[in-house]
Amino acid sequence: IATGLMFHVESLLTACRLPTQQTAWATPLMAAAMAAVLLGGGLLVDRVSIRTLLAAALVCVGVGCVVLANVTGPLALAAYAVYGVGQGLMTVVGSASWAKIFGPAHLGHIRGTAMTVGIACSALGPLVMGASADYLGGFDPSLWLFAAVAAAVAAAGTMADATTT
Repeated sequence: IATGLMFHVESLLTACRLPTQQTAWATPLMAAAMAAVLLGGGLLVDRVSIRTLLAAALVCVGVGCVVLANVTGPLALAAYAVYGVGQGLMTVVGSASWAKIFGPAHLGHIRGTAMTVGIACSALGPLVMGASADYLGGFDPSLWLFAAVAAAVAAAGTMADATTT
């Protein structure tokens, strides 16, 4: 989802009827929202369960996708800020959760495998969005798919074994 939204940011926001000179604001807005969450992230991880943070992050990502599928103009930029909050939470969760869940003994192997899978899967977002734009008449079908995936993973995350989170 992240690579899809970032690789297609200009064409997506142009499809949302945002003037080209304003599409450049999406990245700084997303980065500012992400940075704000990262600054307080350590406190969050110490006080809120990883399951809750994961669900909140995915809800933000999903909401960003739903907003992008339904708005035009400057509100589309707000969707990138909401998405940035979700990405910031995902970074916080990703940094803190591995050691908490699996312990330090095999953390390098686990993180290496997870990163390999994550990088391989990162090609899917831009591909899905490009195919949606080319064959389904626009980005909306891919955005609804992304929102559904985010919701499903958020729901699954809330049902994770409580002994590991």
